[in-house]
Amino acid sequence: MTTLHICCTAAFFSLLSYAAVTDLRERRIPNAISIAMFAVAVVKTALGLQTWQSFAAGVVLAVVLLGAYLLSRGGIGGGDVKLFLGVAAFCGMLNAAWLLGLGSAVGLLAAAVRRKKKGDLLPFAPCLWVAFVLLESCTLLKFKGVI
Repeated sequence: MTTLHICCTAAFFSLLSYAAVTDLRERRIPNAISIAMFAVAVVKTALGLQTWQSFAAGVVLAVVLLGAYLLSRGGIGGGDVKLFLGVAAFCGMLNAAWLLGLGSAVGLLAAAVRRKKKGDLLPFAPCLWVAFVLLESCTLLKFKGVI
């Protein structure tokens, strides 16, 4: 792990953290956050820290989520889709798929604990934040040779 990789990840994590807090408080994610996250992903890719293919595959996964948004009739928010575009572009397709799955599992758990009913809104950015922390922790442990 290089210093550049750590800096990109820290910038991305800061933006994701801000998105999660904003989504919890206001039930919205400002476009500026999603745009900044996407910009960090472009910089990460331009610096050679991930391949353009990985970047593009992540964007394709985000387009799939856009399709789900269009079909969900309000089950997924537009801010969540825009946020996930930045997440997927930064993480690449495989990690973004893991994040989407883990984030969804966290969301289901949160809904069960809070006894949410069908139609109740649940902010998804905090769920993605938890998933990102879990995934990055596993990546760091793997890098350090612990797992």
